[in-house]
Amino acid sequence: MELTRTEFEQMLETTCQSVLQYLFDRKSSLHQSRITSKEQQGNSELTIPKQPTNQSLQELLDGIMAAAESGTNPRHPGYMQYMPTGGLLHSVLSDIVSKCLNKYTGFYFAAPGLVDLECNVIRWLCAIFGMDLDSGAFGILTSGGTASNLSAVLMARNKLLQP
Repeated sequence: MELTRTEFEQMLETTCQSVLQYLFDRKSSLHQSRITSKEQQGNSELTIPKQPTNQSLQELLDGIMAAAESGTNPRHPGYMQYMPTGGLLHSVLSDIVSKCLNKYTGFYFAAPGLVDLECNVIRWLCAIFGMDLDSGAFGILTSGGTASNLSAVLMARNKLLQP
């Protein structure tokens, strides 16, 4: 379904308002909801309609935000689990740009300008941490802490267990 600019702007505004309400205006600020799995299963009524429905975007977003209320709230100051999985609102803005550009940066030919940008960011970080760029210090940018940790473990394994 192709969208016009006006349709996309309206959908974007509706989505942003739902996200802002979830992040800043919700009543639940606990680091973990107190809902049991049995209660959650009772609240989940996923039915696949045989015919397309006229459900509004707002109704869909309301259901998603209600489902998001269960579980942990990594933005809460009491959230002390291993790896915080969210809460960096600045990263939301970069995600919007990244998802809208939808460029694959896994190889140079697909997006040379963005690959160069990533390389420059990595060089900049190396310089901040005093790593000698002439020694071959480099790295990759990952999507989060789990991918970063996995990359570090694999690099350490490969370094220690030479093929």
